[in-house]
Amino acid sequence: MTAWLASLPEQRDRLVGMLEACDVVVNAAGLAEAPARRSSELTTANVAVPLLLLAAAEGARCPRLVHVSSAAVQGRRDPLDESTELAPFSPYSRSKAAAERELSAVETGTDVVIYRATSVQAPGRSITQQLTRYASLPAVPVVERGDVPVPVALLTNVAAAIAHLATSPIPVGGVYLHPWEHMTVALLLSSLVPGVRLVSVPRSAVRGGLGVAQRLGARRPRAQARLRRMELMMFGQRQDAARLEETGFECPVGPEGYRELRGFDNAGSPSPPER
Repeated sequence: MTAWLASLPEQRDRLVGMLEACDVVVNAAGLAEAPARRSSELTTANVAVPLLLLAAAEGARCPRLVHVSSAAVQGRRDPLDESTELAPFSPYSRSKAAAERELSAVETGTDVVIYRATSVQAPGRSITQQLTRYASLPAVPVVERGDVPVPVALLTNVAAAIAHLATSPIPVGGVYLHPWEHMTVALLLSSLVPGVRLVSVPRSAVRGGLGVAQRLGARRPRAQARLRRMELMMFGQRQDAARLEETGFECPVGPEGYRELRGFDNAGSPSPPER
């Protein structure tokens, strides 16, 4: 990757000129997925671009780079945390993990901040629409009572976290995981679709079924991504995130924001799953 950067002096110099008056650079660009035969696009968008931006920021003497990463770099690790231990499971998460490793290895005077967003929810986002369709089924399976934490984040809160890290008056380098927004599987589903019918299913049966599906879809990245989302909706995933709150950050929107994703205002609690 160093050789690649050295081969782009004109692009770097152009970026340096653009960044000379900047106090911070935020890299929120990236590619979410790509066909397997074009996986090089993931490397370019998710690894090469952040490194090029860091090189340009350093050349422009820009004090800080905030790189928007993803909690997916830790895969099934439970709880998710702010360590450098990575366990990516898909082409996308591997490219984001590679970017973190590369950025962390660069010796630079620029304050490099890695922000790991969890699953970002907002009206119109594909993941939110998929969850809404899932919650609209006649019966929605959950393991036991569906009261396990789920790592989701409202777009407004993600934007606020990025702005907080970008404007902090003190050095904030290192890894920051988005904090838990106090959502459980059952609460998320009932927020998206009031009156959702939750049906409790045995944990062992779900694990067995998902295990078979994962083996069958092992060579299909998109299938693996869908299975990972289903796994999260069954078993959840905890978040051990403290650094953002230690710097004084608080999410501006609470759990009530999830009820507004489809325009609903439902103050009720999810009904217990049928057994």
